[in-house]
Amino acid sequence: MNKLTGIKNIIFDFGGVIVDLDRERCIEGFERLGVNVRDALGQYVQSGVFSGIETGETTTEEFCDALRGISGLPDVPDRKIIDAWNEFLVGIPRERLECLASIKDKYHLFMLSNTNRIHWTLATNDFFLFRGRTVDFYFEKIFLSYKLGVVKPDSKIFKIAIKESGVKPEETLYIDDSEANCEAAAKEGLKTYLSKGGGDWLELFGNAQKQ
Repeated sequence: MNKLTGIKNIIFDFGGVIVDLDRERCIEGFERLGVNVRDALGQYVQSGVFSGIETGETTTEEFCDALRGISGLPDVPDRKIIDAWNEFLVGIPRERLECLASIKDKYHLFMLSNTNRIHWTLATNDFFLFRGRTVDFYFEKIFLSYKLGVVKPDSKIFKIAIKESGVKPEETLYIDDSEANCEAAAKEGLKTYLSKGGGDWLELFGNAQKQ
């Protein structure tokens, strides 16, 4: 059955779906600063100091202070810590932005992401800027964990997105690369597509994936 049959709305995850991620590159960036973050840094859900920044409980300043404390190097500047954290995000292939632009008049597009102020600043100031467009060109509403104070797969964040977007779950496709997140979305009545990465969701819209 066509995943898009009866679909009027599409909610996209950000990391691993729209933007490519590289966890190992980020870990190595912190290791160069003398910080071991491997156990705290997950592909889908974070722990420790990284959890607080994703829920918005921890400010950028507190985040940097915590990592300086972990490293035992009090003189490491904020900029180096932020740069290491931003190593997690690789970039957004242009064909994904072009696909979003091509379908926005046919479907109502939304974003629901576990993210933080640092990563979102990089994304909006760099990755989404293409052909004079900004992130707001693509999505009608954007739901971010650090602004909402809750992270996926908590059902609360899906309930918020459904209510504030005004969509009917049965007419809405949710695209994520986390099985746990897709399962949580399905419990709220959303149709789901589990992405295996590499922009495979482009095929849903007839856009051949570029190698």
